[in-house]
Amino acid sequence: GGALEVPVFRRPRVSIIPSGSEIVPLVDAREEDLRAGRVLPEFNSLIFSAMITTLINEQLIALDLKATRKEEVFTEMTRLLAAQGKVSDEQQFIKDLWAREELDNTGFEEGVALPHAKSAAVSTPAVAIGISRAGIDYGAEDGKPSRLFFMIASPAGGANHHIEVLAELSAKLIEEGFIAKLLAAKTPAEALA
Repeated sequence: GGALEVPVFRRPRVSIIPSGSEIVPLVDAREEDLRAGRVLPEFNSLIFSAMITTLINEQLIALDLKATRKEEVFTEMTRLLAAQGKVSDEQQFIKDLWAREELDNTGFEEGVALPHAKSAAVSTPAVAIGISRAGIDYGAEDGKPSRLFFMIASPAGGANHHIEVLAELSAKLIEEGFIAKLLAAKTPAEALA
């Protein structure tokens, strides 16, 4: 396992994806849009839907996390991944999540946190979603509690699939109403709708 070198989020929320970056998903957008680092919203929604379908299922969504501390978020969400056969060794995966946190905290603005690890403990790529109703002191850069957690599990070796997922998620997070819609979901099915 180990830490990830991921080009993420040291900038204002409006430009979470660096302009012109190679992590912007390459879709059939016009060439000048790609060159300018812009991805058209309708394409982005399609990509996100495809990603959601393959990486998330209703059993990987916890709409009311019991956790009150960061380490408990890691444990509770890792359990979801393990229960679905995505993670084979919970302790190893949690260790790899912490290794990534030591590089740079994965708590961002708007109460969103994106804990992730590329780990030998991951058998199948997956994303778990967790919501804390009370909010958790996660060490986010704006100092506010984190409420919405996307935990990205990526297998060691092979493609840097987590970077694409981070890019697609980031684009989605800056869409008007996306965060509010997730926080308002009453069932996992609503969260995926």
